Amino acid sequence: MKFSSHKLNMLLTSKYNEIDTSKSLRAIASDIGISAGYLALLRNGSKKNPGPRTVAKLSQFFNIHPNELFENENVASAKMNFSSVKPTLDLCDELISMDRVDKAIDVLNSLLKNQEEELRLANLYEHANMLLAVALARSGKLEEGLQIIDKYLETSVTMAVKALAYYERSRIKYKLGYFQKAIEDTQNAIEIVSANDNPELFKKTSYALGIYYGRVSRYALSIIHYEQARRFIDDQNSEENANILFGLGQTYLLMNEPKTAEHHLLTAKGIYEAFENFESVANANHNLSRCKYLEGDYDGAIRLIHQALELHQKTQSIRGIAYDYVELARCAFKKGDFITSKEMSNRAVNMFETINDEGQAARARLIHYEAAIYAKDKLSNITETLDHIIQYFNAHNWLREFCKAQRIYAIILESNGNHKEAFQLYKQITNKYECYLDEIMFTD
Repeated sequence: MKFSSHKLNMLLTSKYNEIDTSKSLRAIASDIGISAGYLALLRNGSKKNPGPRTVAKLSQFFNIHPNELFENENVASAKMNFSSVKPTLDLCDELISMDRVDKAIDVLNSLLKNQEEELRLANLYEHANMLLAVALARSGKLEEGLQIIDKYLETSVTMAVKALAYYERSRIKYKLGYFQKAIEDTQNAIEIVSANDNPELFKKTSYALGIYYGRVSRYALSIIHYEQARRFIDDQNSEENANILFGLGQTYLLMNEPKTAEHHLLTAKGIYEAFENFESVANANHNLSRCKYLEGDYDGAIRLIHQALELHQKTQSIRGIAYDYVELARCAFKKGDFITSKEMSNRAVNMFETINDEGQAARARLIHYEAAIYAKDKLSNITETLDHIIQYFNAHNWLREFCKAQRIYAIILESNGNHKEAFQLYKQITNKYECYLDEIMFTD
C-alpha cells in the first residue's frame, strides 16, 4: 500500500486554494497536528510510508476514509486492512448491551494492545477507547472509565467523538452523584450534536437530561427533555419509548401528580410485559406503588412493592431489591410500624453498600434514623455517621437530603439537651432552604 503525495497535494490545494500563497506550510501543519518538516516530506514524496497516527490525523483533517490517501492499485487490500477490526468492535458493542462487560473489557484491551495500527488506520482507535471507557463504567470501575474519557476530551478529537465523550462522561458523573456536572456535560454534547445533525445521539442526550433534571428537582425541564426525546421515537410500542414514558412517570411522581404518573407508568409496564422485560416490569410496579403511597393507600402500595420485590429477586437485581426495601420501610413508617421500618431500611443500607452506592445507602440510613426517633431509640452514638452523611449530601448538592439530615441532627441535639444549638440549626434550615421545607418532612 503506497502513500500518494499527489493525492495529498490535491487535497491541500482543494482545502486551502493555492496553499503556497494563502497560508504558510507551518500553519497548515499545525492545523493537521504534525510538524511542518514532516508535511513537506509527505508532499514531495520523500516520506513514502507515514505511520498510522499520521494517516489517522490526515484522514480526520480532510474528513475522508484513509484509503483515499493511498494509490489505487492496492485499495482492495487496504480496505480489508481497515475493516478487519470493525466486526470486533461491533461484537464488543453487543457484549456491552448484553451486560457482558467483563468479556467486552478483555476483548477491547487485547484489541488496543495487539491491533493499534489497524485501529488507527481505520479511524477507530478513539471509538475503541470510548467503548472501553463505557465497559469499565458499566462494570463499576467508574474512575477508570472517567480517566479514559477525560484524556480524549483534553485532546483534539473529532466532534463526533467529543459529543459521545461528553455524553458518556455525564453518565459516569451521574452515577458518582455529581448531578449538576452531569447536566453540564450533557448540554455540551447536545450543543455539538445539534450542530452536526446526529439525531440518534440527540435523542439519547435529551433522554439523559430528562433524568438528570428530575434528580435536581427541575421538573419542568425534565419533562421538556423527555418529550423532546420522544419526538425521535418511530415505534410507540418500542422499549425505548417505554423507557421515556417510565421517566415521565417518575417525574410526575416527584411533582406529586400520582394520577398522571400512573397513566405513563401503566403504559410503560404494558410495553415491558410484551417484551418480557421482567426487571423493567418490576421497576414499573415499584413506581406504581409510590403512586398509591402518595394517595395514602399504603396497603395498596405494599402489595405492588411485594410484586416488584418478587420480580427483582427472580432477575437478581440487587439495586431493585434495595429500592423495594426502602419503599417498604417508608410504608411501614406511615402505618406506624417503626420496627419494620427500621428492619427494611437497614436491609436497604446493607444492599446499597454491597454495590458501593454510598449516596443511596445514606438516604436509606435517614429513613432508619427517622423510624428510630419515632420508636424513641437512643441515637447519641450516630452523630459521627450523620456528620459524614451531611458532608456527602452537601458535596454532591443533594439539597433535599441535606435538609432532612440536618433536621435529624437538630432533633438529636434537642433530645440531648442542646436546645439552643438545635434551635439555631432549625432556624438555619428554615431560612436557607425554605423552598425544600415541604419535601423534607419525614418519609416524604
